Amino acid sequence: MDMQFASCSYFYILKEKEPEFIPNPFHDKEGPTAPLVVQWLKEQGITRLITGEMGSIDKHSLKKAHINTVLFDYDKNTIQMILNMLK
Repeated sequence: MDMQFASCSYFYILKEKEPEFIPNPFHDKEGPTAPLVVQWLKEQGITRLITGEMGSIDKHSLKKAHINTVLFDYDKNTIQMILNMLK
C-alpha cells in the first residue's frame, strides 16, 4: 500500500462491480495535487478513502468533498489485510 494519498500511483476501487486498480492521473504532477485528486475521486463516485498519510490540504479537500477517510499508519498492510480489518 502506498502511504502517500495524493501522489500514489494507483487507487484500488471497490464498487458493486469487480474491484479494480485505476491509475492516479495526477501521480506525476508537481505541486499540491490533493484538490485535483479529490475532485477526480468525487467524479468517480468515491465516498470513502482508505489511506496512510495525509497533509492538511488533503484532509481539508476530502472533508469539503464529503469523502470519509480511514487512516492506516503501517505501510506493510496489503489490500486483503485492510479489507479483513474493516469487516
